[in-house]
Amino acid sequence: MQNIPVYLKLKEDIKQKIQNGDYYKNMRLPSENALSAEWGISRMTVRRALDELTREGLLYRTRGSGTFVAANRFYQCDIMSFTEMVKLRGAVPQTKVLENSFVCDDDIATALHLPKSSVFYKVKRLRIANNTPVGIETVFLPLQFCDSPDRLELDKSLYDGLKQLYGWSVFRQNVAITADMPTKDEIEFLNLSKGEAVLRTEGISLDDDNKPFLY
Repeated sequence: MQNIPVYLKLKEDIKQKIQNGDYYKNMRLPSENALSAEWGISRMTVRRALDELTREGLLYRTRGSGTFVAANRFYQCDIMSFTEMVKLRGAVPQTKVLENSFVCDDDIATALHLPKSSVFYKVKRLRIANNTPVGIETVFLPLQFCDSPDRLELDKSLYDGLKQLYGWSVFRQNVAITADMPTKDEIEFLNLSKGEAVLRTEGISLDDDNKPFLY
């Protein structure tokens, strides 16, 4: 009988712990180093197991924080852009671009089923309604799908720009929402009071062919 690769054994162990409730929603998994030591395997092998579980939707990664159980993630269909939502409420949408740059991020590449070292166009924007800041949005667009990001009008609806330039339409989102305390920059940009919490949303957007294209 052929031996089962150790990364598959680790995958099944994590799945079993999720099913049994040992690993529960939003729980942070042990670090790659800890799992490597526990199983007596390399970090590369651990990462392969975690990458596959992330692609399968059982786990999700938060940059700088670790890998978490994705039981709380949900799908949202018929997505409306921020600009559309604000206008629907009779308010005036505004956008202030805080950052636009080119970056590599292997966790995001994994979430979008792309090769590691993929390059992304990162856009960070302050979203405003009737002169009141309501959110900070950071979007990562893969350059292999978005080869002319300089043509996007970043102070307007990004969804509209992607549809006009590339024919993309966001059909569905797979996201996780958590309550969190704001960073120093978030307090400043959102004019928050001391002790005021924020909702943090993280996930991917998919087109009508179920293809992930935006983080």
